[in-house]
Amino acid sequence: MLFHPAMQSFVRGEKETASYRSFVESRNQEKKRNALVVCLQDPVMACLSQGAGMAQYSLASDLVAKGLGVAEADSMMKSADQVSSTTMDLWSTLSSAVEKARPLAEVYDLCILPKTIDPDKGLRPSARAKGHIQFCDVRFSYPRRDVEVLKGVSFEVSPGQSIGMTGSAGCGKSTAMRLLERFYDVTDGKILLDGKDIRFVKMHGGCYM
Repeated sequence: MLFHPAMQSFVRGEKETASYRSFVESRNQEKKRNALVVCLQDPVMACLSQGAGMAQYSLASDLVAKGLGVAEADSMMKSADQVSSTTMDLWSTLSSAVEKARPLAEVYDLCILPKTIDPDKGLRPSARAKGHIQFCDVRFSYPRRDVEVLKGVSFEVSPGQSIGMTGSAGCGKSTAMRLLERFYDVTDGKILLDGKDIRFVKMHGGCYM
């Protein structure tokens, strides 16, 4: 039994091409939006900095007009510039820290998720699998996603038989393999290996898979 993640049917070539073109266009649009945000960030920050400077000069001129000495006003302006510069540096550092912390937060979330699949739980097989695989009305949705990837999928593969799985990108070809390898468990239905539900077969310490 052979599977390949990039396997596709020649008769679906045009649909695969259109699907890939749509994916590339979507990614390009996302890159353009990100580039626009990056391009606007520096001018916006420059405008804020210039606006803050103008506000400082306006305040200083008002204080001088009310009798404050020029030397005192100049000293106050320098102190305000230092505060403004420190604030800008702090904002830049904070933005960089948030950007670098995002992947760490995602990894942490994955680490603290409770295990739904225990590789040491289940029956230990007494012999090597023959390879009779059955998908019985399998339904599956990835965690934290509302979209159902597999919707009542059923097929059977006899021992020694090779099959090909074809379809457009995202239709569930790789998902079916991940379920068979028990990276995830089915949402509904069942997958049988030699007539046994793979959810009740011990993955560690056996010679079944």
